[in-house]
Parts: sequence; C-alpha cells; structure tokens
Amino acid sequence: MASRLNPYLMFAGDARQALQFYKEVFGGTLVLSTYGEAGQPDTSMADKIMHGMLETPSDYTLMAADTPAGEHKPGNAYSVSLSNDEPLGGGRRGSRAVPGEVPAPPAKVA
Repeated sequence: MASRLNPYLMFAGDARQALQFYKEVFGGTLVLSTYGEAGQPDTSMADKIMHGMLETPSDYTLMAADTPAGEHKPGNAYSVSLSNDEPLGGGRRGSRAVPGEVPAPPAKVA
C-alpha cells in the first residue's frame, strides 16, 4: 500500500494565482475546481478555488484552496493530507491499531 503525505495550503482568495505560479515553477498537471462548480454559483466565492491540485513530474503533489470569506487566519493556513491507494472496505485500513490503544504515544515537541 503506497501512502502519500501532501501539503494543503489555504489562501484568502488567491489560490488560483498561487497554484498557477507553482505549476510554472515545478511543471505538471494542475486541476482546479471552484465553489461555483461545486454547487455554490450565487455566492461571492463562486469563482474561488474550492480544491486545487498540482501533480508534478517529480511525483510531488501540492493541494490548495481559498478559504470562505472571513475565515482565513494567517498562520493557520495549511494542513496535511494523508492518502493511500487502498480502497475503502479493504479490511486492512487501521489494522495495526488495537481498539482503545494508542499505537505510539505523541512525541513531545520542543
């Protein structure tokens, strides 16, 4: 099972420009979906990016989106996406974890 850990950046309305810049730098395939395409055509967010993904020739993936108006908080504008190629219901997802137990305690961060 291959897993990927990808950055997911949040922007205050300029995700399209940022992802287009990253595409110029890294190359690859850029896919953009707007809030309007996702069923919110009559809002101020209609042309903003609900989800964007750049897959580079070096097998890096960068994802980004515009936060809804008024919700952008600089310093908290990122997350990490962990994904894998295992189908749902495969019976192996989380099979190393025992219910009610923590497989590894959280590490202390200095």
